[in-house]
Amino acid sequence: MMRKLTLLCPTFNRHRYLERSCRFWSRHDVNVIYADGSESAYAGSCIDSPNIHYIHRSASVQQRCIEMLNIVATPYSCMISDDEFFIPSALKSCVDFLEMNPDYSSCMGRSIGFSVRNGEITFRNQYPLLQGRELSDEDKLTRLEKHFASYVPAHCYSVVRSEIFLSSMKRAWSSELDVFAIGELIEEFLIISAGKSVVLPMLYWLRSHEVPPVQSLSDIGLDRSKVFSNWWQDAVTHSERDTFCSDLSLATSPSIEKAQVMHIFDLYVQRSYRRQAMVIGFPLLRAPLFFLRKFISLFRLLKSSCLGFANRFFSPMLHGERALQELRSQGVMIDEDGLAECLVSIKESLIF
Repeated sequence: MMRKLTLLCPTFNRHRYLERSCRFWSRHDVNVIYADGSESAYAGSCIDSPNIHYIHRSASVQQRCIEMLNIVATPYSCMISDDEFFIPSALKSCVDFLEMNPDYSSCMGRSIGFSVRNGEITFRNQYPLLQGRELSDEDKLTRLEKHFASYVPAHCYSVVRSEIFLSSMKRAWSSELDVFAIGELIEEFLIISAGKSVVLPMLYWLRSHEVPPVQSLSDIGLDRSKVFSNWWQDAVTHSERDTFCSDLSLATSPSIEKAQVMHIFDLYVQRSYRRQAMVIGFPLLRAPLFFLRKFISLFRLLKSSCLGFANRFFSPMLHGERALQELRSQGVMIDEDGLAECLVSIKESLIF
């Protein structure tokens, strides 16, 4: 069943995480494509595994991703990150679900965040809006309204039927609009419009907080200062916005009217972006946030200095029991063996 799935992973100047990911997936019967834009090619032996396809190309992330898309030959596809983990049994469950439900385009599970501190893996709650999320309405406009009014990335890292995945990703990565994460929004929009989707109650995705995300300002859509809500509401960019909505309208079949596309992203900006817009719009709120971050950094430093006491006092938080217990209390199934394999792989990477 897993041979019906291809995982696609763009990577850039992070050979340590590429090594960890490649070692992990070389032990599983699933196709994986890595597109590495680093200055030098990765030379580890795990890329010789028959299920691994490694590409080294000094090109933009858009060009590298489109190159990966062109060699996918399986019924299902999934985008992954080089520093994160997806539990293999959960991926298989998603493929099984899509095999049995042809009207669904996308399937994923729940997520948990992780970091590594003082050699210990710590967990945190991640994407609580994924809980119970299912877009099963027959009307695609209703599905889009529900999703973008309460947005969470529930499709860009999901298992998707390859026909839908390839068409939505190619359009997303071909966008010339230099707005942060606009490709993600395009992909989410097109996958939802193509079919129903579901988040199954199982642990699926370990979201990494080990290192800052890659920021290559030479690549379109990766500059975090170019916020979508600002671009959407800026009168100067109205013609770009009109073209954006027209293109998405034409990309759906049967097509969603341009005015309806605009309505969806109005909802997204007004509701999903409300809190962030408040922080951006009121500079007086930035100072307290700055000092809060400094306080948290100081607290972590003090905690590390008193690790013996901290291990006793903060044990549930350090070892992630609270976050995992919360998932279990919500009825989320956790493949303990699959999770343990991910944790072993993370700890092994601290050595090599």
